[in-house]
Amino acid sequence: MSRGLFLLVGALVVSSAVSARAENAILGQMYGSGVHAYFSQDYVKSHEYLTLAIDGGTKDPRSYYFRGLVYLKLGREEEATADFTKGAKLESRDINRSYNVGKSLERVQGKPRLGLEQHRVEARLAALKRSDEIRQQRYEQIEQGDIHIAELQRMTMPQLIEQARKENLDEITGIKKQDLIFKILKERVKLNGLMFGEGTLEVLPDGFGFLRSPDYHYLSCPDDIYVSPSQIRRFSLKTGA
Repeated sequence: MSRGLFLLVGALVVSSAVSARAENAILGQMYGSGVHAYFSQDYVKSHEYLTLAIDGGTKDPRSYYFRGLVYLKLGREEEATADFTKGAKLESRDINRSYNVGKSLERVQGKPRLGLEQHRVEARLAALKRSDEIRQQRYEQIEQGDIHIAELQRMTMPQLIEQARKENLDEITGIKKQDLIFKILKERVKLNGLMFGEGTLEVLPDGFGFLRSPDYHYLSCPDDIYVSPSQIRRFSLKTGA
């Protein structure tokens, strides 16, 4: 990329960032004016300002919350419910807590606040459920596509070579079994960050331990899995776990 083109791209990026900040500032002003009008009991003017912020693309859940409160004052309950639902959904997705929602709602009390809080709680619970489902789905996908360490250890050398070829591993000719298992595991961890092993823990006096394999009657063997002192301390692991 030439220096001139690089500078042009950089200028466009900076210009875009400045433009976005300016737009957010304007939307913030619309929201602030809408809140001021709401507490001044000028609900028509408050609705106008808040609608300008929402139509402008604001991601601030408070704009929807206060417009919903305005709708309640105007007797438009269905529209209030729709705004509360939308605002709560936006808030539940704001993991950085960009907006001080609790502080902004301090002056809102009584039945309207209780109704609004119900929407907020429901949205948070739905977000947690959705997050758990995604995490569980991801775990199941990884587990289904993974090979347990014990399974690799039980394979014959020809089976391991075949597995390595499926993993598109090279330089496996003449390699020792344990080294080949290590290469396969390394590739698997690189792909998804997880691997699975089993055994019975023996914690040694020096603080570290090993998962002993039942295939070797829980005695020291090449298939032992090392467990670091930090992991033993962190999870309060004991011999026999």
